[in-house]
Amino acid sequence: MAGMIRSFWKMFTVILFYTLIKTTQSVSYINAEGPSNCKKSASDKVHEFFDISQLRCQTCHQDSKFQTVSADGLRCVCQKGYRLTRDFGGSEITCEKCGIGEVTSADGWECIACKTQTVVQNANVCLSCNVAAGFITVERDLTGAYPVIPGRARQCKSCKPSTKPDSSGTKCVRCNQILAMAQDAAGNTTAAKTCTCDSKLLTGGICFPSTADIESDETPLYEVTFGSAKFESAYFYANIRAAHGMCQPTKYGNLTACQLLGNLCTLLLYKSTSGREKSACVLYLDFTKSGRSRSRTEWPENMPWLYYEDTGDKVLEEINVRETYTFPNSRLDLVLITYALNGSYLGSQSVKGSTLQLCADSESLLDAALLFGTTYKKSVSDLSHFPLIYSLQCGWQFSFSTLLCLSRLCSDT
Repeated sequence: MAGMIRSFWKMFTVILFYTLIKTTQSVSYINAEGPSNCKKSASDKVHEFFDISQLRCQTCHQDSKFQTVSADGLRCVCQKGYRLTRDFGGSEITCEKCGIGEVTSADGWECIACKTQTVVQNANVCLSCNVAAGFITVERDLTGAYPVIPGRARQCKSCKPSTKPDSSGTKCVRCNQILAMAQDAAGNTTAAKTCTCDSKLLTGGICFPSTADIESDETPLYEVTFGSAKFESAYFYANIRAAHGMCQPTKYGNLTACQLLGNLCTLLLYKSTSGREKSACVLYLDFTKSGRSRSRTEWPENMPWLYYEDTGDKVLEEINVRETYTFPNSRLDLVLITYALNGSYLGSQSVKGSTLQLCADSESLLDAALLFGTTYKKSVSDLSHFPLIYSLQCGWQFSFSTLLCLSRLCSDT
């Protein structure tokens, strides 16, 4: 038997060696090149781009006075002060020089004058519009036509009150971080008109009309406890004061902000700090004292329901239950309301076996967790995804009413 095995390995080695020899004879070797190997310096008469099909550098269609390579090195582009007359990618582009006093348009296909700016002759560009002062760069109107002025030109135009330049500096957008009729510290509406905000009034990207709307900047607001250690949360720091300000029931009552405040309290596991220190849960409880839902006495107006009143917490932990409850031997009817951490509503869905479970398994096995009277346990840790906040509801029907079993859950799904 041992002799047969040795003979087999000798034969296999001979066949493999012969195969490698035959294969090597048919292999074509290429030089390993990349975009960094292509010519594109100022001294090179013709620039090169990297051909992704041939895996080598190819020359541009025109010399470097007309063309250079793109930032990624994968195609040729016109030099500044030149416009496109043809563009099929790679080297298949043709460029044409602009006239004296003209620069390349933003789309690269036209030559235009600098109407309200000075041409930087050596760089063949217009001086930039002063975005910080509220000016944007305009070449075409909303219909795509050039403004009715002698020839095609690039202009600087100022944004109207209550608007500001967007990140591209090409259009004006509303000052979305300014509250309606926002006032500065002096009590005027300058902030709303110029999109500027006193630093004392700005938090979480929102400019509040008064410092009275903003909770004081205190470290306990941002602290999260893990075991015996406390950590300052960057997310709490960026969002809690704005969420609290916008959730004020007598002023703004923003539903998303109130949901965010409730989510932050959920992340603290509903623990309110002792003494005079403020926390997300303390701020939440302060607001719940101001009003209740008209149809549900324990449900705070405009806010998620986090706490049961009176002896609710004791009832949940009570083990000496005298009453007997019976349900049909069937699947539990649960509904999951989902929110993003920032308070956005993401929808609702019926709970299936895999909805709340991170462990991978068959749907039938996971669904066993939802059968009434079943003892079920699985555990897994997965911290690789963004957190979601779940509100779990029971949908059993009794006569003409619905029993709502509310439970707030955190998930890293």
